[in-house]
This record gives sequence, structure tokens and C-alpha cells, in this order.
Amino acid sequence: MYAVIDLGSNSFHLLIAQFTGQGFTIVDRCSEKIQLADGLNREGTLNQAAINRGLNCLRLFKRILARHPVRETKVVATQALRQATNAQQFIQPAKTLGFDIEIISGVREAELILRGICDPLPSCTGNRLVIDIGGASTEIAVGNGDQILFAQSLPMGCVCWRDHFFSDGYEYGMRCQQAREAAREVLQPHLDALAGLEWQEVYASSGSAKMLSRISLANDWTDGKITRACVSQIQDSICHLNDHRQIELNGLKPERRDLLAPGSSIMAALMESLSIDTIHYSSTALREGILGEISGHRVGYQAQGDVRLLGT
Repeated sequence: MYAVIDLGSNSFHLLIAQFTGQGFTIVDRCSEKIQLADGLNREGTLNQAAINRGLNCLRLFKRILARHPVRETKVVATQALRQATNAQQFIQPAKTLGFDIEIISGVREAELILRGICDPLPSCTGNRLVIDIGGASTEIAVGNGDQILFAQSLPMGCVCWRDHFFSDGYEYGMRCQQAREAAREVLQPHLDALAGLEWQEVYASSGSAKMLSRISLANDWTDGKITRACVSQIQDSICHLNDHRQIELNGLKPERRDLLAPGSSIMAALMESLSIDTIHYSSTALREGILGEISGHRVGYQAQGDVRLLGT
């Protein structure tokens, strides 16, 4: 039995899976919206409130882990702790709780996300592009089978873009335009490398992609795919607003309202800059990539009743 803890910049996630010899079954899982990146000030230091939210979540994870005979637990942290100058103020108390945190590089995060998304998918003759918009960073990778052709982490995410561009009281139309332009500027240095690659399919994972997929499905715009037209329609529907609490869209959870404008702006910029028309949502990502790495087994995925079966 293996456990993976992903300390993301927006949410903390725990995944516990049992290897049966034929595959993995999900034993337990838990996700908590911590918004660690929300606690970063302009000097790059985490405030105590964010640190406390994170440590309280780890105490919850510790109680869940105590229920299961876990053989190995892997804890990784991403952009918020990569950039926090006082990261040790979180890491040391976490270690006291029994959690040895590895802060992984952005490139390594992108590579693990690529594995976590692509391993469960059927074989593909062409390349696959994967996108993961997190709270403080966005990972982009291109792969073909086990070959990694491109992997990069970009310093933009739905939480930091919200804090920078979407203060309530200002019309969202202008703010969305500014956020899209800024996202295109962040991506610009990598366009030449990506221009030499072609991809057959595009997948996106994590909270922003899930949110956009849910909205597209709930409004009967697509079957859950994220299209450029859908993202544009979402942005058009909020452009006249100036407060995230005013946003009302089928499929949008109230607790995600504040992240819709920044998340959709980043996605719109990526789709336009990379000439992407359609993106498939992936429910697997970094955690499954880590699970495959620490277990030594290829992680596949299929639904089986109420139990999620991860096959070799």
C-alpha cells in the first residue's frame, strides 16, 4: 500500500492506493483547499495563517494515514514552497508531524504530471501535450510513449493571477484581457521550442481544467471537453461583472467562483498561443505520476463500479 501527498499551491491532496499484483485500487483519498499561495506576500514569505492551514491539513492526513498499513509515503511540494523564502517555517513543523517533504523542481513536476496523465491512456501513435494550471504555476509537457520531448513550469497560476489581476471592484472584461496578455508573455519564451513539436491530443488536469470541463458539460456546450469557444463564452459571460460573488454559471461550485476569471484567462491564453481548439480533461495528474514512480508499476486507470481500479 502506497500513499502520495501533493502539497499544491491551491490544494493539498492525499491518495492512498493498494497494489494487488494486477493493479491499484484506491483505498482512501482526501483533498483540502488550503491556498498556500494566497499566503505569499510581495517579499515571497508565507504568512502564519497559510502555514497554520497547511499544518492543520497535515494533521488530518496523519489521522487518515493511521487507519491504513501504508508501506511507503511520498510527500512533495510545488510552486508555493519553491518560491517561499521562509519555506522551512512550514517544512520543519511538518517534519515534526512525521512528514518529510520534498520540494520538487518545476520541470520534475511537469514530467511527473505527464506520466500521471499519459500512463492511464491507450497507446497513441503521435505526441501528447499536457497542461496543468495550478495555484501558483502552470506545467506544460509533451511526450510520446515513455519519451519526454518538452517539460516546463511557468510562474503563473489561478491563485496568484487572481491576486494580481482580479481585485473585486474592477470590471472583469478589462482584467481578463490583462490576465490573458500577461499569460501570453510568460509563455512567449517557450514558443520556439514548442513550435518544433506537433501533438495528436491535448489533456489538461487539476482544478481549473476540472472547473472548465464541468461548466462546459453542465451548460451542454460540449460533452466535457474544453474548447476555445467554451472558454471564450465563459469569459464573455463574466466580462461585465466586478465581483466574483456575482458569477452564476451551471456547473460552477461557489467555492471556485474567485478562480474562474484567472483560470479561464490562463487557459484562453494557452489555447490561443498554442493554436489548441480542444482539450480533454484528465482526472489523473501529479499524484498518479508519483504513485507510478515510487511503486515501480505503470499506473493505468479505469472505472469499475464505485471503486477506481488503477491497472499496470
